[in-house]
Amino acid sequence: MNLIIQSDINSIISEYGITKATYGINHFFFNTNHKENITYGSDLEKKSWKTNFYQNPCDYEYEFVLKLKDAMFVDNSKIIIDINKNVLLTHPSVDLIYSSNEYTHIYDGIKINKKYNLNGRVLLLSSTFGAEYWHFLFQVLPRLRITSLFNLCLDSFDYIVFPELRKYVKDWLKIIDFPIDKIIECPNPISGNAGNAYYCSELYAPSNYQYPNLESITFLRNNVSKHIQDGNRLIYFTRKGQKRGRHIVDEDSLFKISLEKFGFEYILIDELSILQQVQLISSARIIIAPHGGLFANCIYMKKGTTMIEIMHPKYMNHVIGYIARSLNMLRFYCIGIEHEENILLGTNKIELIDQCIENCLSNG
Repeated sequence: MNLIIQSDINSIISEYGITKATYGINHFFFNTNHKENITYGSDLEKKSWKTNFYQNPCDYEYEFVLKLKDAMFVDNSKIIIDINKNVLLTHPSVDLIYSSNEYTHIYDGIKINKKYNLNGRVLLLSSTFGAEYWHFLFQVLPRLRITSLFNLCLDSFDYIVFPELRKYVKDWLKIIDFPIDKIIECPNPISGNAGNAYYCSELYAPSNYQYPNLESITFLRNNVSKHIQDGNRLIYFTRKGQKRGRHIVDEDSLFKISLEKFGFEYILIDELSILQQVQLISSARIIIAPHGGLFANCIYMKKGTTMIEIMHPKYMNHVIGYIARSLNMLRFYCIGIEHEENILLGTNKIELIDQCIENCLSNG
């Protein structure tokens, strides 16, 4: 049986939205139509120690909660299917689906590892890649905010679907006093398109934010506000032992030539709880680290904080720069030299980082 593909968001909300009142939000993320008007930071190679702040272009996003009787979702809500009407919902506001046709075969049970039946009210908070820290922070947790906008009480649900319960997920559940006895853990798919299918008698699915926005950042900050601290600490976060372009092989030279003389602290962030990370990062004046999810914590920094992000030449992502620009923080980036899966800086790039630090400290 062929699925009907529904990708028009207005039609989806009209058919499945739990209320006629649909909230809207402006996200401040990068818009390709505004390239000539914005900057996401300064490349250290250009030796420019100033970052200009521009008004970010905003795009409109819907906020809604879908309600489906007899529905199915696969993996971390990669797809949602109305079984009775044979409709596959594919809009990015439902989740980060890449290709509608790619997943239509799942309806017939092909490449499904396991099938689960969830009889009762199910709240779907998980999202594609939701176990990864960035996606968890900006796509999973904000769904709680959307749930509250529509006056849905967590206690009214029999099951609440969360991504893989990694350490930072458990930390956040404690912070927000989440009813963990209701949680259904939905891990990332094992391989390829294969995954688990979850059949629900009554499914509620809050909308998915494609990008960070001020409302969700405020929601996150408010939950940890009493742990946000002031300070002028200089911090280097190591990703030693990490792969995928996260480890700097000559970080010892970086410390010896530059960071040590300024008094930088050497921190392994993986050893810290979420609240410890908030306390540390909010008290920083300058933060240096390889590219990674830890920079998502820049939302706890104060205005004017400096970030120096070191990136692998084959994986350059400026997503943090867009947030930094919107929150009036300084962001510089240094593109390292490829060293297998890791990053090599070399003397020249270490000297550039040193000059950047010197200028940031001398300019207050």
